[in-house]
Amino acid sequence: MNNCISASFISIEITDSDRDFLLKGSFLFKRNNRVFDGHFPDRPILPAVVQIGCVGFLVSMAFKRGFEVEYIKKAKFKQIVIPEEMVHFDVRGLKVAGGFDVRCEIYKKDNMPVADLYMSLKARKSV
Repeated sequence: MNNCISASFISIEITDSDRDFLLKGSFLFKRNNRVFDGHFPDRPILPAVVQIGCVGFLVSMAFKRGFEVEYIKKAKFKQIVIPEEMVHFDVRGLKVAGGFDVRCEIYKKDNMPVADLYMSLKARKSV
């Protein structure tokens, strides 16, 4: 899935301090991206798991280390995202032992809300 996400990555802005951070990232998922395979054949929409994966991708990119979802406290999906729609992520995070507690607001053009996520991310263990 990370290859499908990284292929759709457009930009990231990072504001970082000792205790917290703000990331602003954008993605554009093309119609031929494999994330749409089977979801759904006649009306493709961006799966929620991919939206959640984008948060981990942005945090990993910003801190140059792999992070994964430890748990999701709350997730509310409000709008669908179709192929070729630009999607923006505002990720606000608090640094905690071994990772981050984050809130992510996802939106598309005209600030149309797509999702609101609260989750905990932890550093990936080296294999």
